[in-house]
Amino acid sequence: MWVTELVFLWESGIVAREDGRAAQRETPMLTPSAFEQWYRMKGSLSKMSYFPDLSPYTYYLKFRRGFRGGHQPKVTTLNIGWLERGKPFPTGEPGWPDQVFLENLALFEQYPVNPTKCWHACEFCESFAGGISSAEIRVLGSDGIVYAAPSMLGHYIRVHRYKPPEQFIQAVLHGPRPPLPPDIIGDEP
Repeated sequence: MWVTELVFLWESGIVAREDGRAAQRETPMLTPSAFEQWYRMKGSLSKMSYFPDLSPYTYYLKFRRGFRGGHQPKVTTLNIGWLERGKPFPTGEPGWPDQVFLENLALFEQYPVNPTKCWHACEFCESFAGGISSAEIRVLGSDGIVYAAPSMLGHYIRVHRYKPPEQFIQAVLHGPRPPLPPDIIGDEP
């Protein structure tokens, strides 16, 4: 289920039953903290993996090897925005981020890749109502480098003022628009 579906279900009062079907909520809606406790109990909410910015991308490859034969990306793919509590990250000056960057990033967020069964909650927010992620985005730079980021990158930027490396910012602003070809995003069979 994508984040927008989860938010819709949450706000509309529709809840998932044990058999996976949707049902109208019969009891008062869970508070975000109670929902987080329930989700953690079910074992479907996990901690985000940490990778330094601009390090080689390896996260989803381990899953591909186990389930679909695995392969190395055909192009250089680097990590962006895999943040973790306790690890410092760069933040922007006043005025960061600007609206043009956020609008361009939103285009990439509409094309998530590598969905997983687990949800990752923002470790910097006090409640589950902060950011959540269950997929990734890909951005292609004009130099041919692909950047892999968690789908909640926009949350990190808007709420926690995370500032990615300049080459990623330039790729979002000036690189090819999504959707990107399957061999670039690492989604070929």
